[in-house]
Order: sequence, then C-alpha cells, then structure tokens
Amino acid sequence: FPSHDIVQCAGVSFRKIGNSYAPFERERNENITSPKANQGGLVMGFSGCCFAIPRHMFLNIGLFDTSYVNGWEDNDLCLKLLEKDVPSEYVPDSVILHACSSSPTRFDKEDANVARYNTIWNDTGRATAVLDQAKQKFQLLP
Repeated sequence: FPSHDIVQCAGVSFRKIGNSYAPFERERNENITSPKANQGGLVMGFSGCCFAIPRHMFLNIGLFDTSYVNGWEDNDLCLKLLEKDVPSEYVPDSVILHACSSSPTRFDKEDANVARYNTIWNDTGRATAVLDQAKQKFQLLP
C-alpha cells in the first residue's frame, strides 16, 4: 500500500445503496494509530490481498469464483462464508505489506466483475438476506 503507516483494509463491510449492497474496505487510508483501525473483531469480510483461511474451509466453500477476473472474487467469497454463518475476523496486530492494485490490467474487467456480482448477489436479493442474517447473528464491527 502507499505507505507503511496507512491502513489499506481493516476488514470489509457492505453499504446499502438503494436496493443493493456494495463492499468497502473499512478504515481505508487511516493512519495505523487510528483507534478504529486498532479495534479487532468480527467483520463482514476481507480483502483478497490480506486474509488467511483454513484450507478445508476454502475447499468446502468452493474456492474463488474464477468467472471474476482480477477483482470482486474476494467479496463473493466473503458472502458465501457469511451465508454459511462464518464471519471474518479482523486482527489489527496482523500486518501485510501489499502493492495495492499494481497489476497493469487490474481494472480491465471491473464492469464485468460488478455485473456478475450484482447478478449473483444483488439482483436476487441474496446479499440482503445474507447480510441481514449476519447482522442479527453476530456482533460485527461497523
């Protein structure tokens, strides 16, 4: 990420925009000393650049959906995990240095990725059902 003292992602949350849910990286661009960036706990998801998951769980959930190209597969995986009642945990003491979105073709398929995500999760109401259920079952960080 641009600097060693700036947070890229303190977990992922989803914002409701109209009838759809869109992911956003919590505490993005905050200083690493920010109180919110240092509060660990359960979150709705993670960024694909900085997560760890037990192998058996990754295999059982179905891996990444390879129909997404260089983006959005992590959001899809997070929602699949929440659908199975598996929230993510943000651990502020874990640090990963990452060259954020540095692939030259990183955003070439962004429109197709967003369309796929919306078709699977928003157009069907599946994201609303999953996220509403998760908010009721778990004490999630905002």
